[in-house]
Amino acid sequence: MTPIEIRIAIAEACGWKKENPSSGTIWGAVPGGYPDSKIWWYPHQLPHYEEDLNDMYSAEEIMTDSQWDNYWFNLDPGPNGHQCKTLLHATALQRAEAFLKTKNLWRDA
Repeated sequence: MTPIEIRIAIAEACGWKKENPSSGTIWGAVPGGYPDSKIWWYPHQLPHYEEDLNDMYSAEEIMTDSQWDNYWFNLDPGPNGHQCKTLLHATALQRAEAFLKTKNLWRDA
């Protein structure tokens, strides 16, 4: 997946909604204009999950306890993996891929 595809897929999983800026469906809504506003018009307005650990931390908050087990496996599927260390040192991009695999949203190129 491209960085933009990753960003959009995670954002949608986290409740972001794409709106057409000329649709007028949400009166007065401006992307990023309100702290809890999860409306976007263009991908650059979304959190940069694939490159920012803080953005990935916020995405991880929506996972259930059972999803965490799968998430850890997706970060380090090896039989001798040290998952605690892997999670602590995982980059934002590694976390984004594991997150999307956990949610069954990952698409191979």
